[in-house]
Amino acid sequence: MSSKAINSELEMLRQRVTELEAQIASQAQSEQELLHIFAALDDLVLVIDDQGYYRKIIATNPNLLYQPSHALINKCFHEVLPLDFANSFLEKVRQTLSSGKKSFLEYSLPVNGQLVWFEASISPLSSTLIVAIIRDISDRKAAELELQQSQAELETKVIERTQQLQATIVHQQKLEIERKKAEIALEKDREFLKTLLDNLVDGIVACDAQGKLTLFNKATKEFHGLPPQPIPADSWAEYYGLYHSDSLTPMAMAEIPLFRALAGEIVKNAEMVIIPNQGKQRTLLASGQAFFDAQGNKLGAVVVMHDISDRKAAELALQAANTNLELRVEERTAALQETLTALEASEEKFRSLVENANDLIYTHDRSGIITYLSPHLQSMLGYDPEEVLGHNFADYVYPEHLQKALEFHELIVTTGEKQSGLEFQMRRRDGSWCWLVCNTGILRNRQGEMVEFQGIARDISDRKIIEQQLIQQTEDLANTLEELSRTQSHLIQSEKMSSLGQLVAGVAHEINNPINFIYGNLNHANEYIQGLLELMQLYQQHYPNIVPAIQDQAEEIDLDFVINDLPKLMKSMRTGAERIQKIVLSLRTFSRMDESERKSVDIHEGLDSALMILEHRLQETPDHPAVEIVKDYAPLPAIECYAGELNQVFMNILSNALDTLEKKEQNPHPTIHIATELVNSFSGIPQVRIQIKDNGRGIPEAIQQRIFDPFFTTKDVGKGTGMGLAISYQIIVDRHHGTLECISQPEQGTEFIIQIPVSS
Repeated sequence: MSSKAINSELEMLRQRVTELEAQIASQAQSEQELLHIFAALDDLVLVIDDQGYYRKIIATNPNLLYQPSHALINKCFHEVLPLDFANSFLEKVRQTLSSGKKSFLEYSLPVNGQLVWFEASISPLSSTLIVAIIRDISDRKAAELELQQSQAELETKVIERTQQLQATIVHQQKLEIERKKAEIALEKDREFLKTLLDNLVDGIVACDAQGKLTLFNKATKEFHGLPPQPIPADSWAEYYGLYHSDSLTPMAMAEIPLFRALAGEIVKNAEMVIIPNQGKQRTLLASGQAFFDAQGNKLGAVVVMHDISDRKAAELALQAANTNLELRVEERTAALQETLTALEASEEKFRSLVENANDLIYTHDRSGIITYLSPHLQSMLGYDPEEVLGHNFADYVYPEHLQKALEFHELIVTTGEKQSGLEFQMRRRDGSWCWLVCNTGILRNRQGEMVEFQGIARDISDRKIIEQQLIQQTEDLANTLEELSRTQSHLIQSEKMSSLGQLVAGVAHEINNPINFIYGNLNHANEYIQGLLELMQLYQQHYPNIVPAIQDQAEEIDLDFVINDLPKLMKSMRTGAERIQKIVLSLRTFSRMDESERKSVDIHEGLDSALMILEHRLQETPDHPAVEIVKDYAPLPAIECYAGELNQVFMNILSNALDTLEKKEQNPHPTIHIATELVNSFSGIPQVRIQIKDNGRGIPEAIQQRIFDPFFTTKDVGKGTGMGLAISYQIIVDRHHGTLECISQPEQGTEFIIQIPVSS
């Protein structure tokens, strides 16, 4: 081949290379434009065959994928989707391929643990392929649900409705703000991309660096009301008008989102209104920006327009509903204001009554926490109401009165009725105690449920002081009267015993003198009589034949009997005199007129003297057998005591025992057992214990508790004063600092135990 031919061929090759480079550059620019277009989309693009296999996935928004794209590509629906949905989706794909027309499908799937709603726009791409534009409509679904709930609740919840409507509006605003951009892998096939763009529900428009329109999809034409046939881009403005969101103010050229993006601004959700000559008015949100090549040269701008007409209509409906709601709220507020004014007047009157009341008005809940206290608390207890509110009333109640207060409130809850008259003490701020009387009831709500306790408390401290003084005075008077009665009885008894002692001592003294005279002369008389009897015996021996007159006189006086009986008579008279001497000694021992002060004496002598005086009651009579005295005396030291008073105690106890034994029917062996012993008390001081026990019928328990009370007696009228044991108790306990105890059981007899110190 010649060099010319070779040069010619090279030239042709150069031209061809230049053309190819131009085509490659043009293609690269188109791909760059599409890349920026898809970067502004929030949708997911899928290419699926008639068998349900994923052939291409443009993961502009990976968050919408049921599984990651690498796990879906070349997989069948049935391998990755729930079976029921896989069948219905495949059926929809086949219907679209069969009809050759675009179809739509709404469905929900769990994605990343949450249920997501999708809208799929399905268009045939070839005889066996479809392209599916998948959009997340969860926010729209949520908005629809919230709108329904808001409309349903408008009639029932006036206050909550406004908050819900505002929340819905805010949510809708966030819905548009949170539009996510997706990365789109551009396919070389421009027809595929064009089909893809035409199936988008959002409008897409692009221009080159000089502002010349280079791209608009089917949705854009519908938004602007453009005819189906192609028309020059510079003629578009004849078919529509662009306005601001108020639908009245025309939008200047520099304000149009596409030209703002071309100028370098990143446009986000710019709201505008399109009013076409033919078609419906639409409200759109436009987002876009300029795009550049790899070297940073501006190639143009692209804007995506999202139709929010339905949402705006919903917002208008919400605004209308909100306006209606505000009117109703104003009406209700006016009515409430009138009621509030009346309540304030009533409350002011009530507050005046409460603040000027002389009683304390309070409320507290069921657990006792104080919720209100009237100002009178300051003057009553010294507390400021604020420092007591929120505390438990039990913290201020006198501990011994707390249980009574709790039972009082429990009674209110149980009966549901007001209770009054609770008297208890509460602590003042200065630490002193105040007496209160309370009337308390239950405060209920409209449903009849208990809310808290409410009541009135009055200070009765002065009254309580007077009552305590009256009670103390009454007790003092009673004690004084009892003491006076006891003293009077003791004085009377002492006077009687003194008179009796004086009488006994006088009688004993008067009897003692002649008895001593008689007893002293009995020896002489006995000697004289013995001498005369011996003389008569001598006469009988030496003068056996006596004169008749003497014989007659001897027979008349029964001389032999007199001689035999006269010594016996003298012996009997000596015995009687000795008995009278012992009685006189016992009387003197009992009276102890010369021993009115404490003196060391033999206790056993006092017991024996009392028994000697009472011996006539120990003897057998036709009514009862003789009373046996059993003595169990232990060796005792001399006891320092008031002997006369102690003998009086012995006499009283023994007399009562004899009274009991005389009443005992069919008691073949009435017995009184007297025992003495020396013991040590708890303090270690030696004491004498005297036990006097009978085997009578015993004393009932009810009577035992009163036997030492003054004037208490079970004897018939005129037979007892009821002072014997009372005085005995006083003599042992008060005078001798000892103890007097009675132990008795029915039919088991009675035992009195006397215990006194050996010395003072």
